[in-house]
Amino acid sequence: MRSLLSFFTKNVLLKVASFNGVFILIRIGIGAIMSRIIADYAGAAGMAIMGNLRNFTQGIQTFAVLGFEHGLVSYAAAYSKDFTELKKHYKTAWSLSIISSLILAILIFIAAPWLDDYLIATDISFTTVFRLFAVSLPFYVVFIFITSLLQGFEFFKRYITLQIVISLVIFIISAYLIYTFNLTGALYSIVIVPFIQCVVAFFFLKVLFNIKFLYLN
Repeated sequence: MRSLLSFFTKNVLLKVASFNGVFILIRIGIGAIMSRIIADYAGAAGMAIMGNLRNFTQGIQTFAVLGFEHGLVSYAAAYSKDFTELKKHYKTAWSLSIISSLILAILIFIAAPWLDDYLIATDISFTTVFRLFAVSLPFYVVFIFITSLLQGFEFFKRYITLQIVISLVIFIISAYLIYTFNLTGALYSIVIVPFIQCVVAFFFLKVLFNIKFLYLN
């Protein structure tokens, strides 16, 4: 029994897996509660509209980082001891991703009325929802760069802890918005996620852990 316990405590992979298991359980619990809240306050039609908006935002976010997400983790792992080389790779990816996200943000901001008619198509105008998403899109790129460093530097516990904190914060804010504003709040809760992720990540890593690699200097 002692040997088994010793093996578990010394095996990094098992510790990460167990920690990640806690995160998965929390997400399942949050998802179940949130589904009930959405059903009660947004209705079946609202859930369908939220699905359309969520699919759209996730597709745009994936395109905004130009597929660099997994590559950034690999670069961070390969050059974790060589910040000079790491900065070269990250600077290129950062520049391209920011430019891509800004172009997409401008296009979405301009096309917001058309997107509202095409994706939501209700009597109420939700143009502001799409424009708010356009403003928050660059924050998603920043968040991806932060989390790629955490994973590449093998700060797995901090990465998973960050994801747990973000999930809880998003849940609290989303539940409040949906309870207070029904479908309107539900849609806003989707598009502000990148902003929440970025703010929580900066506070969590800089203030709580004082991780200086955020500046890559």
